[in-house]
Amino acid sequence: MKKGDLLGKKKELRTVELADLFRLKFLQDAQLSLDGKTIAYTVSHVDAEKEEEYTTIWLLSLETGESRQFTAGLARDTNPQWSPDGKQIAFLSSRGDKPQIYLIPVDGGEARALTAMKQGVSGGPVWSPDGKQIAFTAGPDVDPPDLAKPYRVTRHIYRFDAVGYLDNVVQDIYVIPTSGGDPKRLTHDGCQNSMPVWSPDGQEILFTAAMFPDSHRIYPALKVVTLNGEVRDLVKEWGYAISAAWTPDGQQVVFIGSPFGRPIGSQNDLWVIDAQGGDPECRTTGCAFQVGGGLQPDMPVKPTFPSILVSKDGRTAYVQVQQGGTVPIYRIALKGSQSWTPVLAGERSCAPLNINDQHLLFTVSTLYSPLELFIAAKNGTNERQLTRINADLLAEWDLPQVEHLSFSSSDGVQVEGWIMKPCIGEAPLSDYLVYPWWTPLRVRSHLLV
Repeated sequence: MKKGDLLGKKKELRTVELADLFRLKFLQDAQLSLDGKTIAYTVSHVDAEKEEEYTTIWLLSLETGESRQFTAGLARDTNPQWSPDGKQIAFLSSRGDKPQIYLIPVDGGEARALTAMKQGVSGGPVWSPDGKQIAFTAGPDVDPPDLAKPYRVTRHIYRFDAVGYLDNVVQDIYVIPTSGGDPKRLTHDGCQNSMPVWSPDGQEILFTAAMFPDSHRIYPALKVVTLNGEVRDLVKEWGYAISAAWTPDGQQVVFIGSPFGRPIGSQNDLWVIDAQGGDPECRTTGCAFQVGGGLQPDMPVKPTFPSILVSKDGRTAYVQVQQGGTVPIYRIALKGSQSWTPVLAGERSCAPLNINDQHLLFTVSTLYSPLELFIAAKNGTNERQLTRINADLLAEWDLPQVEHLSFSSSDGVQVEGWIMKPCIGEAPLSDYLVYPWWTPLRVRSHLLV
């Protein structure tokens, strides 16, 4: 190819336009089917004319690599979850007045509403192991208080940033038969209960609880509730937990958290505790990096807590770890001698989603691309990209050159930064943008027009 041809192709690239912000699409959720053949994932987009955001469920075949649109894309259809027999997908949808859980056959058919909660459903759906029930979280079945009138406050913390008054928004754990019927409320404590996880035997649900009405504590505790509504604390007075999972035998719980008493800003670790309670065992003593850590998002993606993927034999867990300005996925030993090994790394941000005997499904965000789906073997080999959601749009852009920097702070600690050079013309150094290590890894300068 001649130099003139290269220059010609260069001229075809352009800088970002304001309208491009409405053309970007964003991966939100994804889950691998139990037979390991299909991935259900969701992509959000904005209809600029209607000024509405929509989220659509797609199905991707791992055998052919082809994706097909599964829902109409005229609502916010999120968090698709495969039934244990692989015949249905449960998901949250805004197609009614409030977000509710819907079920839809995988081989085609209309979605049917499973719930009709007064305030809608906020968390879930989560299938029971036998596929007969679904767990979810929802707010209280009451009308919001009239704040124009006197309002009696009975909570130590009665409102919170970006949430508002807590009495009407705190969540409880519910279960509902997948065949239909009335939901059963399992918690009645006025806490913000979230992230329900069924025990392997389907008799209990693990969850986190925060915003306790009788204290100023905002950090989440770890609890278990039976189907009869009996609750026991696993981690409350000891410290906090931000994410948790059962071991396959149901005898232990693996969680990310920290004991009370550490200085503010101390990193979280990976812990194992007996399912009936007791003293947690740290599995990352001396690890130099933030277990479960991530980078502040700069995209309209669903906020999530770090996933903990426990291997079938219960001996290892796969967890994201913040390592400076990158987020690799580590394999951490749950038994025997402590060990932690990076499985997927590089100049990028990774987050594990699902694992089976052959594959590890995860997302990747790089300096030049929003979230995409990837899959690899459990040891990190045979990695391949599954989606290219914004490929056509990104191919039009003249993206900036980015350089990684490392410099010493006043106390000698090494600080990372990135310098992003303008795409067109020359500019003084003062016009460059330098971000420290906690800035999102992907490039944001393309949004400057």
